[in-house]
Amino acid sequence: MISHAKATLLGILIVLSQVFPKPAFQVVSLKVNPNSGFSPTTLRMTGNRFSTTGMPLRPLMMQFYDLRDFQIEGGPDWINIDQWDIEAVADDGANLNMVDFENPSSPTRGALMVQSLVEERFRLKTHRVTKELPVYELTVAKNGPKIKPLKDPKPSNRRSTRGEIDVEALPFATFRYLLARQLDRVLVDKTNLTGLYDIKLKWNAEFKAGVEPASDRPSVFTAVQEQLGLKLENSKGPVEVLVVDSVQRPSEN
Repeated sequence: MISHAKATLLGILIVLSQVFPKPAFQVVSLKVNPNSGFSPTTLRMTGNRFSTTGMPLRPLMMQFYDLRDFQIEGGPDWINIDQWDIEAVADDGANLNMVDFENPSSPTRGALMVQSLVEERFRLKTHRVTKELPVYELTVAKNGPKIKPLKDPKPSNRRSTRGEIDVEALPFATFRYLLARQLDRVLVDKTNLTGLYDIKLKWNAEFKAGVEPASDRPSVFTAVQEQLGLKLENSKGPVEVLVVDSVQRPSEN
């Protein structure tokens, strides 16, 4: 059952979305990929332009609604299979980004534009529900964090590959976002860490309990504790899920 406070907030968000609609691209070209089902995917957003090649709708939604696969329910099978080529152009002078890495919890203007594109061209209608699901909780370990906030400013940088994250002079929220994108559950940050950090983390992304590791790197649980002085634990908690009410294959142009 949704609480009175949550119901009130939901009502406010609905009114705001009507008064202040999401920004939209000026020009959009959308076509079925000629090699649909076999084409490699690309995704780019730079300057005032957005493009994707061979991208099914579901991963497009995952990227720009900041969701994991298990946070999208419903919809026909084709949203996982059909591949689309999209070219979109915003106003001259716009500088669009997929993610604001200094504040990754808030959608960028570019992300909101792609949401508008998807909702208009695919006639996508959804609603959100909250479910009690398995999550990971990130807390400070018993002896305290091994990472310390930076005292002196310096240029920021980030790099994230499978099983490895390296951030420099960025908020802890940036690290949390990059780590969460590599985990199989929602990550709940309970560290209360603020400020800018240099953080390096390496782990065995292929690790499975009871299976001989393919590398000498530790599991992510061990790596987080030994390298950062934090703790990653299994738990359960409220997770927002996007439910697809209706969606249509778009006409090409």
